[in-house]
Amino acid sequence: MVKRYEAIFAGIGGRGVLMAGQLLTHVGMHQYPHMLYFPSYGTEMRGGTSECTVVLSEAAIGSPVLTQSDVLVIFDISQLKDFESRVKPGGVVILESSTLEESQGVTRDDVRVIKVPALKMAGELGDVRVTNLILLGAYIQASGVLPPDLIEAELEKRLVSRGEQHLLEMNTKAFRLGLKTAQGG
Repeated sequence: MVKRYEAIFAGIGGRGVLMAGQLLTHVGMHQYPHMLYFPSYGTEMRGGTSECTVVLSEAAIGSPVLTQSDVLVIFDISQLKDFESRVKPGGVVILESSTLEESQGVTRDDVRVIKVPALKMAGELGDVRVTNLILLGAYIQASGVLPPDLIEAELEKRLVSRGEQHLLEMNTKAFRLGLKTAQGG
């Protein structure tokens, strides 16, 4: 059977949605012969809707547009209503749940939901900017798309090449926290 992994990451601009998709795609190109990274965002500098579609596949990808994906990762609860229908029945929704109120949440019963309080966890690590890496770790764990050590190696490569090796420990901790959180989800 041909392996194909589809994900839609959705959130608010400035919160690392596109960076998580780019990182996943870049690492995925070393494992899959066909890949797609399709970003979409509003004109706002920060605060507008931001999303990206990532497909990693052993077979050719026919279209850059997915109406539904296997996995939906919601980086901000405000985007759930608009994107909930974009996950296939039987798929997975990974939901940033730090600000989730009782009246909010996934309304469908035909998908698996993994709640990850990534914003809270990132704050406890000392920097909310690593929220995206926590959610990416949860995605990697839930989907099995790539070995986690490949993501960690790419993080190290990127940060060291930019002279930001001081950020490596926190970024790696965040990513691993996401992996661990999704194990039980």
